[in-house]
Amino acid sequence: YNQSDNLREELITTASKQGFRTKLISTPQAVKIWLKQQQASGKKLPSAVLLEIAWENSAPSAPLTEYLALIAEFSLIIPSVPVIVLADRDRFTDRLQVARHGGKFYLSQPISSSQIMSVCQQAAQNSAWGKKIMIVDDDTELLQVLPTLLQPWGFQLTTLDDPRQFWDVLEAVNPDLLVLDIEMPYLSGIELCKVLRTHPYWCKLPVLFLTVYNDTSISHQAFASGANDLVNKPVKPQQLASRILNRLKY
Repeated sequence: YNQSDNLREELITTASKQGFRTKLISTPQAVKIWLKQQQASGKKLPSAVLLEIAWENSAPSAPLTEYLALIAEFSLIIPSVPVIVLADRDRFTDRLQVARHGGKFYLSQPISSSQIMSVCQQAAQNSAWGKKIMIVDDDTELLQVLPTLLQPWGFQLTTLDDPRQFWDVLEAVNPDLLVLDIEMPYLSGIELCKVLRTHPYWCKLPVLFLTVYNDTSISHQAFASGANDLVNKPVKPQQLASRILNRLKY
């Protein structure tokens, strides 16, 4: 991002005090190159991206369309990395453009470095990147493809096809969210959820059910057992990821 020297220095200082590491990049094109290098080398991606947009600058470092395209690219390729826009004005139409392209926060100047870092910290804490998701389903083919399908969101996935091993794996993984198939041999997802809700530590763990049934009675049973959400099969990656992200926020 390309901010004024004073604010940049203040941000770096404030970020360092709060335990954040910063990387300054001057243009959208340079960001894309750096991002590809990080992905190719398997290095850690940023917890958040702060992007300055100068709507009223007569000579920006790059066309505004490139900044909006960069926001959209992050939203599409790495949706778990939130993009925070820092703009030189506050207009509804500008916010609308940023929101349409996938921006998570819109800040307008003048604003202090501490206020900016507060939003960055909030965005990083709410990011789903690296969150541990445990999926229990006897459909081994689905379990094989889900890690690839959900890879853009940066989840750490643990899959299990035998519900009899559920409790041991649950305690070993300590997931942030649990995905259960409703109908499985030996133990159903509804039974597992009921057991989960009896435990004082696990009773608040977000649980999302998968089901092939489009039946209100099944839905009632799932939510009565303690489910937070329910997704119908066949699984659509975007829909499943969106439901997971929504449940991780609360």
